[in-house]
Amino acid sequence: MDKKTILAELESLLARQGITVSYENFQSQHIRRRRGLCRHEDRYLLIISDREKPDDRIAAVCEVLRHFDLETIYLPPKIRALLELPATCRT
Repeated sequence: MDKKTILAELESLLARQGITVSYENFQSQHIRRRRGLCRHEDRYLLIISDREKPDDRIAAVCEVLRHFDLETIYLPPKIRALLELPATCRT
């Protein structure tokens, strides 16, 4: 499974949890953070810098998904293994 496919699976899983992912150009807005989870009313949005490498994007999405109970959801073994890794690990 390549990184693009992994990221698509993880983003789909986030969407099932009610979280939208958006890749933004932070540099033009002079924002120092590279990612963040925001809540507006009942909606959640995970904003990630569009300059992040695929590994960092995957790590950011995994970091958010680790807060959800995903035991009852089927996940491909590669995705399940990523979510079980400590937060400091990369793909």
